[in-house]
Order: sequence, then structure tokens, then C-alpha cells
Amino acid sequence: MLRTQTSTPSKPQPDRRRAQSVDANEQRLKRYETFLWLCAWYLTSLGTLLLNKIILTERGVSSQALGACQMLSTALLGAAKVWWSSSSQPERGPNRSSVDLEALSQAEQRTEESTNAQRSDVRATLVALGALRGLTVVLGLVSLAHVAASFTETIKATAPIFTVWTARVVLRQRTSGPVVASLIPVMVGLVVCAHTEVSYDAIGFWAALANNAVDCLQNVLSKKIVSTLGPVKLQFYTSLLAIAFQLPILAARTTAKAEALVQPSTTFMLDPHVQESMKYILVNVCCYHAQSVSAYLDQRLSLI
Repeated sequence: MLRTQTSTPSKPQPDRRRAQSVDANEQRLKRYETFLWLCAWYLTSLGTLLLNKIILTERGVSSQALGACQMLSTALLGAAKVWWSSSSQPERGPNRSSVDLEALSQAEQRTEESTNAQRSDVRATLVALGALRGLTVVLGLVSLAHVAASFTETIKATAPIFTVWTARVVLRQRTSGPVVASLIPVMVGLVVCAHTEVSYDAIGFWAALANNAVDCLQNVLSKKIVSTLGPVKLQFYTSLLAIAFQLPILAARTTAKAEALVQPSTTFMLDPHVQESMKYILVNVCCYHAQSVSAYLDQRLSLI
């Protein structure tokens, strides 16, 4: 009897260790994936920033036209990815029993009201994101047209304070006091850099500051629905809405130059300056698309 009492097997311990090792491996892979996409975002963001500055200052392209090209290319590439992902999914045959179908229909009826409310919330968030994304592109390009690219990046140092504020208002996320206190030296350094910048311009400064605030609000709002739609669909829908918001501005700016665009002369397309600008724009829109995808993936994998 004593042997039977003392020889109780302890099997849950290896299972617990195995589960802990699996969780540790998943966390390690998630960190590696986040680091990879963060590096991709830094590289593509740097390429987009430099090409934006070259196209706006040296090639003479307007900020509205460049922003429309970026949004249009992102929408087209996003549509291709959405179509490819939907067509590559295998079709499931109706191999369910009548009991399963009845239970499924009852579950769908119970969750119909909550699903409709969730869809309306997602649609409203998408409309707001489309407007914010179009405004972000225009403001960022306007700031680059007036001030140096380094100064625009310096203004982006205000991103943490805007993100903390918008996350508290929109997502009800509170930030600890030491983190908020650590942002004060950043803001002081920003003020010093702004006053000592040689290429300081009021329009460029306020455009860069507004761009930063709107971009932080856009990131916080996209955090709400990126897990529901996914980064590909979210990028596609917001690009379409951003184009819709940008078209009136672009049409108003290019009305005076419409005659030069509709003339069937071959000198416009054969102009070496135009061809060189088109090459820059093509590389720019590819970098911008990769930057947007990596940014959405970073938001889904890590905290704000």
C-alpha cells in the first residue's frame, strides 16, 4: 500500500514545460518578425522621404499630383493582392450535416445584430482613416516642399506625445508617468532645433506638425480595425477613400494646366525631363506601398 501511494506518476510537469517552451518560441518568432518589418519600414521610409524631396524640389512635381500617384498605386496594388488572396483560398464543399447547418443558422441569427453594429463601426472608421490618410500625404509633401527633409524628420519627434494623447482619447489606454516625463526632453530638443534651423519656414513647420498629429491619429484608429480587416484590405480601402478625398483638390489645382495635359503632342511624353520624373515617381510609389504595408504589419504585431 505504501508503494502504491508513493509511486504516483507526475506527468503534467513535462507537458507544462513543453507548453512553456512553445510559448517562448512563439514569442521569440514574434519579436524577430516585428524586428524584420520594423527594419523594412525604416528602409522604405527613408527611400520614400528622399525620393519625395527630389521629386518635389528638383523635378517640379506638385504635392497633390504626387500624393494622388501614391494613393492610386497603393489602391491598385492593394486590389491585386486582395483579389489574389481571395482567389487562392480553397473552396469548401457543402459537406455538413443538417444538424450542423441548423446550429450554424441559429448562431448566425444570434450574432447578426452585433455583427451589423461592428460593420457600421468599421465603415465609419474606414471613412475617417481615408480622409486622414489623404490629408497626411498632402501635408507631408507640402512640408517637404518648404523645408529640408532633415527638419521634417526632426518634427516627427513629436510623434510620441501625440500618440500618447490620441491613444488615451480613442483607445482609453493610459501611459505611465515616467514614460510621459521622458517625452519632455524630446519636446524641448524639438523647440531648440526648430529655432536654430536655417531652412525654417512657417508653412513647412506647421504642415509637418499637423502631418505628425494626423498621422498619429491615423495609426491609433487603424490599430482598432487592423485585426478585423487585415493589413492588405485596410490599406486597399483607405487608399480608395484617400483618392476620393484628394480628387477635388487635385482637380482644382490642375484646372489651369489642363490644356497642356490633354494636348496630343508627342513632345510632352518624349521630353527627357518628363521621362526622368516618371522613373522617379515609379520607384517612389513602390517604396511608399512597401512602407505602408510594413507600417500596418508593425501595428498588428506590436503595441503602438
